[in-house]
Amino acid sequence: MVSSDIGSKIKFTKVSDKSQSVEIDQKYVTLREGTNKVMAFHYRAPIFETIEFERFFDKMPSSEKIIVNIGGTGGFGAHFRGLVEGKQKNYSQNLNHLILYLEEYKCPKKEEVKQMKKSSHRFVNKVKK
Repeated sequence: MVSSDIGSKIKFTKVSDKSQSVEIDQKYVTLREGTNKVMAFHYRAPIFETIEFERFFDKMPSSEKIIVNIGGTGGFGAHFRGLVEGKQKNYSQNLNHLILYLEEYKCPKKEEVKQMKKSSHRFVNKVKK
């Protein structure tokens, strides 16, 4: 694939309703990968371009599954973890800085499942008399 074949848009699509999606221009995005497969999309764009992006993620539950397609190269799955306002100095009043947090999801292998610890415990309240 030649680099000119890669598109200039990033598309986010809900898995539960594929008709709901939003596209943003890559030139406004910086992508950072953190620990535990968490990705942070830093979106710095003019306010009028961020409105649709904010509306798409507004009131979305934190475990919503999203398909992310960067430049038309093929989608990958992620869980929505949150959308927060960035705190940057020296920005024009016409620019908005949003940070989208996504966590890549995958199906664990049998070996990984065996090594997982229980994450929930049953608690029994004992009342002393």
